[in-house]
Amino acid sequence: MNAKTTPRKPESGHTADVPAARNATLSQPASIKADKLEQARILLDAGEPSLTELADAVGLSPSHLQRRFSARFGLSPAEYLAQRKLGSLRSALREGSDVSAALYDAGYGSPSRVYESGAARLGMTPARYRAGGAGEQIRWSLAKTAIGTALIATTTRGICMVELGDDPAALEAKLRSEFPQAALERVDAGRDEFLAPRVQAVAETLGGQKQSVPVDLIGTAFQKKSGMR
Repeated sequence: MNAKTTPRKPESGHTADVPAARNATLSQPASIKADKLEQARILLDAGEPSLTELADAVGLSPSHLQRRFSARFGLSPAEYLAQRKLGSLRSALREGSDVSAALYDAGYGSPSRVYESGAARLGMTPARYRAGGAGEQIRWSLAKTAIGTALIATTTRGICMVELGDDPAALEAKLRSEFPQAALERVDAGRDEFLAPRVQAVAETLGGQKQSVPVDLIGTAFQKKSGMR
């Protein structure tokens, strides 16, 4: 599908969505209304509140919310928001949306913000991602982590995919579905100077050790594994 849409800016004032999202929680079951962290997650799904605004909305101090949210979901509120935006961008590009429209609809104010914010670590340009990885050489490997098997795939730009699962064949199929036009090569992570340290960093991050890896990609994989929506 090659749908062409007119680029449009996100709704003005994302932080203004907080009151509306807060009102929406009133219709939630009592168990959710009593769960301040789940309320915070709902607010993040609905807009782009700051940490202070989010904390005020759910009745916690910013520092307390930061600690508890990270402990519950494996991501800080800012990291959760970053991976949500990246997920929206990926979905729109896979569906064939125009690149500029996909960027705006995902919540990026301008194409340059994809790179300035570091939020959308696609491992390739949005245009190449939209084209199924056409023109990209992707190397990938599997690694055992504290919460399951992880598939880590990289391009020369960096990590382009982190996926968790129990079936190696299913993980490979997901990679091929994500990048059907790319040249894919499975390698032994220990024998590839570029891939090896990134595989190790992802494994250590998922094991609870702090590493410098794309938290949006890690977060997406973590959410899938833990059943978050």
